[in-house]
Amino acid sequence: KPLPETLVYSNENPSTSWTFDVNGLDFDTEYHVVARAFDDHGEHYRVGTFQTGADPSIGVLVTFEEINLTYDGDKGKLNRGEVAFGWGFDDGLLGYRSEEKMHARTIDLGSNNARWFAVDADGGSIPNPIMVATERDADGLVEFCAAGVGLSTSSHYIADCDTKTNTAHFGGSITLADIESFPTCAEFGVEAGIGTRCAALGSAVFGTRDDDYAHFSVIVSFWVAD
Repeated sequence: KPLPETLVYSNENPSTSWTFDVNGLDFDTEYHVVARAFDDHGEHYRVGTFQTGADPSIGVLVTFEEINLTYDGDKGKLNRGEVAFGWGFDDGLLGYRSEEKMHARTIDLGSNNARWFAVDADGGSIPNPIMVATERDADGLVEFCAAGVGLSTSSHYIADCDTKTNTAHFGGSITLADIESFPTCAEFGVEAGIGTRCAALGSAVFGTRDDDYAHFSVIVSFWVAD
């Protein structure tokens, strides 16, 4: 077993007391300290230990549970929308569901669409959760489409890709106090662990459904570790 790292702090100036900060220590760990000093009578040692405190962060598991597509973005009653979904946080994509022809439906995403966060118990937060739905209506033209999967917080149209993307998000980061105020997941009919809270995010609403944007909501669950 390798020896633990040794940190050495020294003060070359004569003094009867000295303080300094030690960085990079682990939480909830015992450290051994050796203090050495010199005076006119020679070299002196003192040996001691100290214990660092517990990790002040709280673990939070955030899961995108299900999508409720209420309008597929295609005006024709017999036509089905060509809809793809992407979800994650404003710091990166978490999951993606490839384009599929579909009418309004509920899509169960399952536990594979989850991410752990270590949240500072004193004012920490989780990045903004985002879900986007992209509906494509090909216009028959041959065009170069350079769009990738992105998590936009505003609805938009890309002419070269023949796509209209709608979005649902919280509008900002989520605090522990926010999570505590959310209803239980049972109120949404979502099976989750005891104490898990859920919130439903709705996509942007337009004046009519003739705009070809998909309309949907997504249920996100939050489980806070004890």
